[in-house]
Amino acid sequence: MPVDPSPEARPPHGALATAPSGGTSRAVKDFGAAVARGSLSMALWFFIGGLGRHGEPIYARRQLGAFVMVRIFLVGVAVVLFRWGQQEPAMALTAVIAFLSVGLLAFTARSYAKDALLLAATRDTSASKPLSVATVSAPRWFATRHLQALALGVDRLRRGDASAALAAISEIEPARLEADEHRMLLAVQALAARQAGDGKSAALKALAAFPTGALPIDGELGRVCIDGAYHDGARLGALVGAWTRGGHVSVTDDTELGKSLRFALVKLERLDPTALREDERAELAERARALGDLELARRISAAAPPSNAYR
Repeated sequence: MPVDPSPEARPPHGALATAPSGGTSRAVKDFGAAVARGSLSMALWFFIGGLGRHGEPIYARRQLGAFVMVRIFLVGVAVVLFRWGQQEPAMALTAVIAFLSVGLLAFTARSYAKDALLLAATRDTSASKPLSVATVSAPRWFATRHLQALALGVDRLRRGDASAALAAISEIEPARLEADEHRMLLAVQALAARQAGDGKSAALKALAAFPTGALPIDGELGRVCIDGAYHDGARLGALVGAWTRGGHVSVTDDTELGKSLRFALVKLERLDPTALREDERAELAERARALGDLELARRISAAAPPSNAYR
């Protein structure tokens, strides 16, 4: 099973682990950035786009002719629109405001949907009501709908209903999601596969999903990753190295991720089980038994912690 050799390319753990705080302010920033990127991309395309494609020389006569004709047409359209704007300034201003308003509304809806996704992934499910199916309310052609469906799937998964989670995400188009959102989609698929008893699929998807930035989700993903690589020392060592180099988890973390890392380090004989707290040693010994490693389970159970045990 491959391990991502470049954890630095992933966002540091905790990138999404804070409380939702996007809303309108983030939507305005994202919309402004999208307009700026779009304008720059359009300018670059106008001046150099289409030249030298498919290995053809930049001076190919047919290609250069098409380049010039398209630019002449676009400049003509721009001149016509500019003249129309001069003659009908009120209508032109209204059209510009309407265009910007629709774009801002779309970005605002997406921002709130992303906040809802993060909330579903991080809140205490025992103290909150399940999300309603009515949460998925955006039109089908809006990217916001995919985030709403993903939030519903995460909520169903964290409440132990894998089949409902898979049903919720069944119509999501991955291409409509950003990179971090796609990892959350893979996380739902991985943890649902684990609940269904498909350990191989769960491990493969968990590796691709980690980290999502949501601690409750990443704690479960980390367990799947470690358990999936447990019986292969090389893979397990590579996984531990990727986590630590990427800053995703520390050996002293008092989280499920930290516990999984310590479990892997004990297996790799890089951490003495006597350094663990007694309750954690008992839990990790049981985890080793569940994975069929009775020798490690006995070694952990037999370890007597010193007075300065971990944490």
